[in-house]
Amino acid sequence: MVDYCTLEEVKRELNISGGESDDILQALIGQTKDLIDKFCNRSFDSVTTTKYFDGTASPLCIPDLITLTSLKLDTNGDGVYEATLTTSDYILYPLNSTPKESIRINPNGNYSSFASGIPSGVSITGTWGYASTVPGPIHRASIIQVQRWYKRKETAFADVVGVPELGEVHYYKGLDPDIHLIVQAYRKQRYF
Repeated sequence: MVDYCTLEEVKRELNISGGESDDILQALIGQTKDLIDKFCNRSFDSVTTTKYFDGTASPLCIPDLITLTSLKLDTNGDGVYEATLTTSDYILYPLNSTPKESIRINPNGNYSSFASGIPSGVSITGTWGYASTVPGPIHRASIIQVQRWYKRKETAFADVVGVPELGEVHYYKGLDPDIHLIVQAYRKQRYF
C-alpha cells in the first residue's frame, strides 16, 4: 500500500526540519489515506491480486480495475474455476478510460453469464485501483489534510471560520471544505 503523500513533503510544507514529529505525521498520513478512500469509495493506490465475486448475469460491477490478467468462472459451484474467458468473451467498461468499473458478457462470445447464481463463481486476477500513480489532486488533498490535523493542536476552534466582513461564522464538521472540493470529482457511487 502506498500513502498519498510523503513525510518529507508534509515536513517541507510545515517547515519542520527535525524528526521529533515524524511518528505523529506518519500516522496522520495513513489516517488521511483512509479518510480519502472512505469518502471517495475507492483506493488510489494499486495492487495486483485475485478477487472473487458472486456469479451474476451481465453486467458484473467491480471495484476499480486498471488491468485484467485473468477472468475465470466456476460454472457448477464446485469451487473449481473450469472456464477461462478470453478477451473476445467479455467487454470492459468504460470503453475508453481507466479505471474499469464493470464487465459485460460479449454477445458474440462463448458465455451467456458470469456463473449466474454461484457464490464466488467469478475469479478476476488483475491490477486493482484507480491508476498506477496517485492523481495530483489526491496528493495535494492529502498534504492539506495532514497539515490541518497537525496544526489543529494549536487552535481552539479548528472547525470554525469567521468572516468579519459578513458577520458570519461557519462551523465545519467532517471533511475539510478545501479537501471536499478537491476529492469530490473522484467520488465513486457504490454498486457492490
